[in-house]
Amino acid sequence: MGLLRFKSALHNTIIIFGLFALGFVIQLNGASLLFRTVSFWTFFYMVVIFLILSRTLWKLSQQLDLHLVNARFTLSMGLWAALLAVLLTVSAICLSLIFPGDHGSNQFIAQQFSSHKQLKFLVTFMTINLTGPILEEMLFRGLILPFISRISHSWVIGLVVSSIVFAYLHNSDPFDPIYLIAGLGFGYLFIRSKNIGTAILCHQLVNILATIQLFI
Repeated sequence: MGLLRFKSALHNTIIIFGLFALGFVIQLNGASLLFRTVSFWTFFYMVVIFLILSRTLWKLSQQLDLHLVNARFTLSMGLWAALLAVLLTVSAICLSLIFPGDHGSNQFIAQQFSSHKQLKFLVTFMTINLTGPILEEMLFRGLILPFISRISHSWVIGLVVSSIVFAYLHNSDPFDPIYLIAGLGFGYLFIRSKNIGTAILCHQLVNILATIQLFI
């Protein structure tokens, strides 16, 4: 009995470290933002990397028996996602005033958007507002949250741990209030809706609203 528990614990530990490592791997999706010159091949690279990573995450969810979609997406889910996106955006603005400083790579992203090259702007917009949220939600809310919840027998622990890792990978600070609250919001929405599409939509809207703020 003790040996079986040890093997189970070892197996779960390996999976956890593997999932956490994927957080760094999905940053490859944004690697195109580091290219000084942007061409069709930059756009092609971004799409290929996104397709490979999204398929990998989907396959992992099936192998681990973690269902990303347990309920049909409805209009009410979309409305709740939009409402939460607005609330998270307002909270982020307030928190940035209370805790001033550099929250993540905002300055770098702003520089990318300020480029006068249309293709550079398009690649940045798609990476930050479309493909990035899809990959991050599939990993943090679709895989890490339910897996931690399963082995800890508590969705609260899964929600908190996934949000802390999410904040750390965005700002190297696991307790950055802006990213921590955002992670908790996305995770809670996924838990309630049982559809990863709801969390993805909310995350995309939050990023789009943050992008709009750069031009105000």
